Amino acid sequence: MATKKGRPRRKPEPIPTTKEDEENPAELFAELALGSDGLLYVTAEHLTEEERQGRDRFEGYALTPEETQRAIDTMHTMAFNLTIAAMGKGKAKSSSNK
Repeated sequence: MATKKGRPRRKPEPIPTTKEDEENPAELFAELALGSDGLLYVTAEHLTEEERQGRDRFEGYALTPEETQRAIDTMHTMAFNLTIAAMGKGKAKSSSNK
């Protein structure tokens, strides 16, 4: 598959986490996107026509560095808020068990 400018599209390399991973990196077979609807989406090129039937379709574009940073900042805030909410629920459960 080629980019808009006609260059072959490069698959991202997985980040090695151990010496074994570094020596034998696993192939990243699918690119994923997290939709604002909470669903994970995979590039269509990795699914057969039969596997595509009856599924929602997502078509997207790569974010600019500025958009990427804004998305990361938003996800960081969401993760922080979820952590605080989960900690609050955990405290409520533990205090009711006493």
